[in-house]
Amino acid sequence: MSGPQVALVTGSTLGLWLAIVQALCQGFKGDVYLRAWDVQRWAMVVEDLQREGLKPRLLQLDITDPASIQAARQHFMKEPCSNDIAEEELMALMKRFVAEAKAGDHVSKG
Repeated sequence: MSGPQVALVTGSTLGLWLAIVQALCQGFKGDVYLRAWDVQRWAMVVEDLQREGLKPRLLQLDITDPASIQAARQHFMKEPCSNDIAEEELMALMKRFVAEAKAGDHVSKG
């Protein structure tokens, strides 16, 4: 498919979520979206990441609300993007994340 690749991080515990987002923003060649049902709360986290020189994008999405899911779908239908990611690229990012986590790189950030 044509268009940039997209990663959508749907969340976990804040520390793990934040570390994954940071790793993706540093090494993934596409757009990194953060799923948030409470945009005001997560907008501050995005601003902190932007101050670090990262460029995550915020997507309001409540996975329990069909209207919210439809709105997110419409957003991605309008955005030119690819829905594929090379397995090798994903594995390389995850291996780097695991190595950084083992080295303690993400301990202070989450």
